[in-house]
Amino acid sequence: MKWLILCLLVTMVSAEWHSTALPKLNVGNIKNYLLKHRHEKVHRPHEPVPGKGLTKVVEVTEKQDDISSKTQDLCSLEGLWYNQHGSELKIVKHEDGTIHGEYRTSVESYSGASGNNPTPIKGTSSHAGKTLGFSASWNDGESVTSWAGQCVVCDGEEKLLTTWILTSTADTCKDLWMANRIGQDTFKRAAIGYENKGW
Repeated sequence: MKWLILCLLVTMVSAEWHSTALPKLNVGNIKNYLLKHRHEKVHRPHEPVPGKGLTKVVEVTEKQDDISSKTQDLCSLEGLWYNQHGSELKIVKHEDGTIHGEYRTSVESYSGASGNNPTPIKGTSSHAGKTLGFSASWNDGESVTSWAGQCVVCDGEEKLLTTWILTSTADTCKDLWMANRIGQDTFKRAAIGYENKGW
């Protein structure tokens, strides 16, 4: 109400300054004006006016939906990936969530430890395509590695963040303590146009 009275005073003073035909400023005129317009909705400066600003809200929502859709398209899992060591992973995903492919390692404890290269992989993934797990058997079962992780998009780049465990054959029970190794791999999708001649 104080705000309305202030606006009315400013309007009436401004009108008289420009010599408009408004009644002279007095308490009676103000009271009559307030009684006449007491049911009208007054929009204060901090209140949103209905219908205004809706276009921008819709535009922002559409942009967010578009970004979310692109993010979902990015993490499809299928395709060619490489990790921080240069090892390469090829994934083919099926409708039931199972995956298969090939793994070409660039890391061996000794020359020939991985056997034939590339090595087949098999695993599974969520239907949403975010999480996955797969295994590879090396050198006719002398050792096996399993990876578990998920696909994320960081700064617009797809990454498979995985943790792996490598189990090697132990000759004796005393050697079991060194039969398992655990580590992490970060795979990135191969650049467009990249092609491994060995596959």
